[in-house]
Amino acid sequence: MGKQCHLNHAPIVEALIDIQFAPVADMDMSAIAVELSTGKSASISDLFETLFELRVDDDALPYSSSSGKRLDFGVEHRVIQIRSNSFTFSKLAPYDTWEEMLEPMLVAWQHFLKYLGTGTINRVALRYINVLELPLPLDSFDRYLTSPPQVPQGLQQGISGFLTRVLCPLKEDLLIITQSLEREASDNSAVKVALDIEVSHEHQLDRSDVAALNLVLNRLRAAKNDAFFAYLTDDALELFK
Repeated sequence: MGKQCHLNHAPIVEALIDIQFAPVADMDMSAIAVELSTGKSASISDLFETLFELRVDDDALPYSSSSGKRLDFGVEHRVIQIRSNSFTFSKLAPYDTWEEMLEPMLVAWQHFLKYLGTGTINRVALRYINVLELPLPLDSFDRYLTSPPQVPQGLQQGISGFLTRVLCPLKEDLLIITQSLEREASDNSAVKVALDIEVSHEHQLDRSDVAALNLVLNRLRAAKNDAFFAYLTDDALELFK
């Protein structure tokens, strides 16, 4: 288990905050997207979902329906996705600090609230997708991972892939940690391991209470940090300092 510290080269490829609520009818997604992009260089595109039309005498036929808008802020490495039942804010690599993600997210959420109106949030989730590049040759994952994949004695010890998923109920939240072997780096100098950490709060919040939302998000972030550093050894952390 590594000691918590700031990493100048954090292995985060995407960090996101997802807020879900009951569907709201007749939201003008185009107008909302324009407001959220005002004063910034953002490309706006449609989000689609696949639906199925059921027929009595035939198989279900899939068709696509627009379900929201996606805003890509290229220079800032941020993405906002809005739907009638969700709001998702992503920070793409490079990632520096929590504040550079949280503050603009809260500003965008408050703009979104003007269209959303009063009501409750049903779920808040914080998810960090990390890709660890572990240098080759690698005799054992134990050097970098505190919870590495294990092959029983008596079997061939080489590992070409693995996937583990652990659900940990917390006092008010749920922590999910997924580890998987991705692939070797293109120059064969390292092997890539994904460490995907999600912490969610599935109790209702007043969606206009930004202070309460902020408190929950900071608590989720603390739980995420606990998990991240618990899963990595000091040798692993040295790679990202």
